[in-house]
Amino acid sequence: MGESLLCRALVVMPNHVHGIIVLTEKNRCATVGAPLVGALNPTGIPNSRAPTRGAPTPGQARAVADGPRLAVGSVVGAYKSLTTIEFTRGVKTLGWPPFGGKLWQRNFHEHVIRDDASLNGIREYLANNPAAWAEDPENPAVKSGHGRLSPTSSPTPR
Repeated sequence: MGESLLCRALVVMPNHVHGIIVLTEKNRCATVGAPLVGALNPTGIPNSRAPTRGAPTPGQARAVADGPRLAVGSVVGAYKSLTTIEFTRGVKTLGWPPFGGKLWQRNFHEHVIRDDASLNGIREYLANNPAAWAEDPENPAVKSGHGRLSPTSSPTPR
């Protein structure tokens, strides 16, 4: 799978993660982790499940003609699943403090990078994002009034 999926950047923030992943043309038959499992199909057929599919992408029509492809939704879902499993293991065996709620939000934001200018702008944003945490309105210190965000300043949008 390493030839099909490349991680070009990963920035872990206190309450979210940014990454740049590349799905290459070699991913035609790649899979990530366990396959998606649909809800029970109401057809009455034993072991029958409703179909599942990843989020639609511009290459979806080509993927049907060329065979299955690795989808961004599958990659993000696998990442969330694996990190949740490891976090739970850390809570149970290493004494990590439990998280009171869901570890991940349901959805994710994706952006297709189409050219070098866009890639360079996103790389710069990712490099500067950790320094902006002190002013981020999602930072609990800012929400409580102990952060550096002043009433006249505005944080960098995400």
